[in-house]
Amino acid sequence: MAKIVETQDTLSGEPRIAETRIGVLDIAESVLDGGYTPADIADQLDIEVAAVYHALAHYHEHATEMRELRQDRSKMATPNTPHAEISKANKLIDYEPSRDIREGVGEFIEWYDRNREWYEPLVVNS
Repeated sequence: MAKIVETQDTLSGEPRIAETRIGVLDIAESVLDGGYTPADIADQLDIEVAAVYHALAHYHEHATEMRELRQDRSKMATPNTPHAEISKANKLIDYEPSRDIREGVGEFIEWYDRNREWYEPLVVNS
């Protein structure tokens, strides 16, 4: 059974699935806000679907804590602003992001699914 842990040195202490860097809030947001099914998330992250449901249960059992985490994240970035600080890149090379973080991650996941056959051996053998 998947265990939910909180360690200060990983994900800034946010609850996550043990032995991964997969945050409870990230899973919940993908399912609740992103429209993904638990099976989709499990497949995309290569984890057991039970781990996704365990993370969702933790999210609902700790609603106050999760609401505070969401508020903290929303203070750091808005849907139209990337999480990374880009002001230096903007100033030095006139960089402007072409998409927000959710769109970019979604595109990466789709790309990864389409290219797993050649990409995974590179990761495994590196």
